[in-house]
Amino acid sequence: MSTDGRLLPDVSSPLTAPFWQAARNRRLVMQHCAGCGEIRWPPKPLCPTCLRAGTIEDWKQVADTGTIWSFAVYHRAFHPSLNDKIPYNVAYIKLDAGPMFITNVVRTNDLAIDRRVKAYYDDVTPEVTLVKFQLVP
Repeated sequence: MSTDGRLLPDVSSPLTAPFWQAARNRRLVMQHCAGCGEIRWPPKPLCPTCLRAGTIEDWKQVADTGTIWSFAVYHRAFHPSLNDKIPYNVAYIKLDAGPMFITNVVRTNDLAIDRRVKAYYDDVTPEVTLVKFQLVP
């Protein structure tokens, strides 16, 4: 959480720092298992597919596109810092690279299952860039 009460990620966590650094550079990266090749999200200290440990440092750039798999529109804030965002959506994105990603779809109220989306990189502080998505025209 930030000093002003917003819910923000810990971009210094050893488990997720490569993701946040790449997001600052407008790139989407995910853990990649050197053993079985699995691309995974969220980051984990071992591969859930082959159980290989010690692969937290293996990251790979992936396509920042996908489709809306599911979504909900919130009319009541989950956290007080979101009061000024109501209504806001939370979407489950099926990335073209395989993993599922939970985020917001920005700049639209026209959400639908199977709509194509592309990453939108939202600089919310000088240190934090959130990966959201926007509809592909």
